[in-house]
Amino acid sequence: MTSSLVRPQLRGHLRRNSLLDAALEACVRHGLTELSIQHVADAAQVTKSLVLYHFHDRAGLLDALAERAATPLDTAYATLADPTGDPREHLNRWLSALFEGAADPRRPYLLHVALTSGRAFGPRAAPDRLDAVDARRSHLLEKLLTRGHAQYAWHAPDPVRTTTLLRSLTEGMLLQAARTPEPAQVSRLHAQCRAAVLDLLMRR
Repeated sequence: MTSSLVRPQLRGHLRRNSLLDAALEACVRHGLTELSIQHVADAAQVTKSLVLYHFHDRAGLLDALAERAATPLDTAYATLADPTGDPREHLNRWLSALFEGAADPRRPYLLHVALTSGRAFGPRAAPDRLDAVDARRSHLLEKLLTRGHAQYAWHAPDPVRTTTLLRSLTEGMLLQAARTPEPAQVSRLHAQCRAAVLDLLMRR
């Protein structure tokens, strides 16, 4: 591909990312539910028409934010994909990855979108795709829980039920950490979450 084609595409990609950055800054000021195309344009110091060019409407903007929000969660769950090694270490890496970056003041808005899959705000994201992402995360955790149970690392005879409990616990604690983003508070909540997870898995 020639550079004459690459450069405009790269510029467009960078512009889109900068607008998403501006959208997050606008979320900090106005809140996610109040976020508008004009808020993003003002934060980015561009025209409203430029924001509409990249996202078409508010739903498209929220859909793009949902995609960006999913990335850190997907990265965290990807740590569970390795079928070898100590399952306890994989569990620790997963928890650490979930809480990493929770001190970012923009994090609550990303987490809110990511953990609700954008449904509360009406993006155009296809429900089937959102369900597939959610199912993949649960599947990875179920596999780890099954392996850990088989290797006597913990007690999880019903991995599907335990996955539901673990996800409810960790995602709830994660949102709490995002609402109180001071590093010391995030670290304390991470430790509390890890202790609660271990208590759930180790009890007989």
